[in-house]
Amino acid sequence: MKPYTQVERLIMMLSWFSSGRRYTSAQLFDRFDSRVHIRTIQRDLKTLQDADVKLKWRGLAGNEREWWLEKQFSSNLTLPVGMNEYLSALIMKDALKVFKGTQVEDSALKLAQEIDQMLPDDLFDELESIQISDVFENIDRGMYDYSAYSTVIQQLIVAITKQRKSQVKYLRPHSKHARTYEIEPRKIVQFDGALYVDVYYRSRDSFITLALHRIQELKILEEKFHDRPKYDSTTVRRGRFGLFPADKIETIELKFSKEIAYHIDNRHWGDSQEISTDKHGNLILKMKIGVTPELVSWILSWGKYCTILHPASVSENIQDYY
Repeated sequence: MKPYTQVERLIMMLSWFSSGRRYTSAQLFDRFDSRVHIRTIQRDLKTLQDADVKLKWRGLAGNEREWWLEKQFSSNLTLPVGMNEYLSALIMKDALKVFKGTQVEDSALKLAQEIDQMLPDDLFDELESIQISDVFENIDRGMYDYSAYSTVIQQLIVAITKQRKSQVKYLRPHSKHARTYEIEPRKIVQFDGALYVDVYYRSRDSFITLALHRIQELKILEEKFHDRPKYDSTTVRRGRFGLFPADKIETIELKFSKEIAYHIDNRHWGDSQEISTDKHGNLILKMKIGVTPELVSWILSWGKYCTILHPASVSENIQDYY
């Protein structure tokens, strides 16, 4: 394999340092896949310093040094963009369709334009004939239109990042009139084509989930909220099939006919799920989960291909719902 020239080595090192990371000579040796001697790396670091590159270092044990770029200097460097990075950025932008018509989409488009300006000439010419729709498409039926909620989304982002208490005017399902609550927004969640926000409702000492499209008005308050209790989405959603909690967690066991088993296998349905097959090739899904309308609807959607093995109360709940 052809060895790196010094120019190639220096450019590669600058690009790594410009990410803000710190490296020792040994770590740079690994980044070069052991193709450049450590002594050569050390000489290259000295060359960068002599060229007035704002490279800093501190001593470590065993005469080792840890190197990094001054923050102000690294912010003036442009990271190289390759084909994979560029396409990944466009795929991520296309995956944000739920934010269409909002300021989030505007920011994503602006970022994509800035990435365009970072493309090397040869890659720019190659990508002129490629459309992201040729590579990736995000299909989400029933996706909610949030173009009228751009202000609310931006307010929630500010409230979450600045840890500010907020006052929300919210219309609950099946209610005719909205009510006002004081909340502590923690995280925006996209689920099944819609946006929700996890909030801490201190009056009830509990985390609850609000549908963003039911928020009629949001006011950010001056008072900051404490990061207590600590928000952890895994803990908040434990035992939930979807977003909303149930009064009781049960161990359920479902049998799916082998004809449709591939629709169930290798997917995440719940943190406690256990998947196995019986001697006939049918798939058995077992998990501890709350019985909610979300779960009931999902079970019924499989029709004759899904059988409830345990417990009998799930079948009874289905009869109650329908």
